[in-house]
Amino acid sequence: MRLQVGGLTKKNLLKQLSQKGVQLNVFAQQLFDDDKVECSDDIQSFFLTIKTPFDFGLYFGATLGEMIEAASTQNLSPCPLVVAPYLRLQEIDLVKGEYLTVVSSPLSNDKAYPRGLYLRDLDDGFWLRGFRCSDDCIFPPSKKFVFVSEIEKEC
Repeated sequence: MRLQVGGLTKKNLLKQLSQKGVQLNVFAQQLFDDDKVECSDDIQSFFLTIKTPFDFGLYFGATLGEMIEAASTQNLSPCPLVVAPYLRLQEIDLVKGEYLTVVSSPLSNDKAYPRGLYLRDLDDGFWLRGFRCSDDCIFPPSKKFVFVSEIEKEC
């Protein structure tokens, strides 16, 4: 999947999310407020792939660290956090209640700080949610994660 990212200020990105009916939880809002979602005028194309722990041979689930390590063996890398809101603006076909976690590198050493963002569709609408988890949190083998396979800068 190819996703163009950039060209919007933080204010305009949040406005577009709101216009599309996307709701943010308190952790997602914190990541925007703390400027962890880095917006840029430059437009880049990210080639994204969706993988599960099972896809990497992690049949009993995996921690985020294990997922990132396994992904690196297939030339996949974590996404910049800004990928998540741009992905949320797309017409992503999610089953109600399903999570799609956009894998990002750790944002803080503080265990209470949000770890990243995920997309979710619920009965009350579309969500971009921040989440916290410990380093030893094991995600189920069927959980879907988004990784970057290639980045291309637009001319």
